[in-house]
Amino acid sequence: NLSPDRKKLFIVAQTRNPSAKLKLGGRRESGFDNEFYQQGWLATADGSDLQPLFYTEVFFGFTWAADSRHILVDSSCYGSNLGSGLYAIDTRSITLHTITAEYFGSCEGGVPYQASPDGQYLIYDGIITTLNGVEQIRVCDRNERPRSYAWTQDGRYVYVACGGELALPDVLRRYDTRTREKRALTDRNRI
Repeated sequence: NLSPDRKKLFIVAQTRNPSAKLKLGGRRESGFDNEFYQQGWLATADGSDLQPLFYTEVFFGFTWAADSRHILVDSSCYGSNLGSGLYAIDTRSITLHTITAEYFGSCEGGVPYQASPDGQYLIYDGIITTLNGVEQIRVCDRNERPRSYAWTQDGRYVYVACGGELALPDVLRRYDTRTREKRALTDRNRI
């Protein structure tokens, strides 16, 4: 999988003896007779300078962030030995950032996370966060749940349709990543 800037190659392969130091996720369910691990590797675009990045006993989904520095890691929905959570791996410092250990947004009925076009932020479960997971701001009110997200092309704004009770209309909310202002653009009581 080639990075967006086309300079790095990310490879996941099975191995019996992982060589990476960074471990991702928990342990696989017992009862499996094979001892294979999934190992992530990082290389230059031509395949040279291959370096171990991480290993895992469970399965995840992997996507490059638009910044070509981070690999986004999320839970898969169905099957055995699946990892859970939402993470970002910084490929420069070989650091794992936990966004949330409780993430199942790509499962049936969930709203999958979305990365900002500039690769600086994620939104998941109605929460906007930096890729290191340090700053997390809930866009929807506590009694609401997100129904969909939309980013502006420059990554400055994210729009979130926040739903409450079934009989009431959704509220469209906007978060500004520069000013950190959260604003309701519609009023469910005036629709």
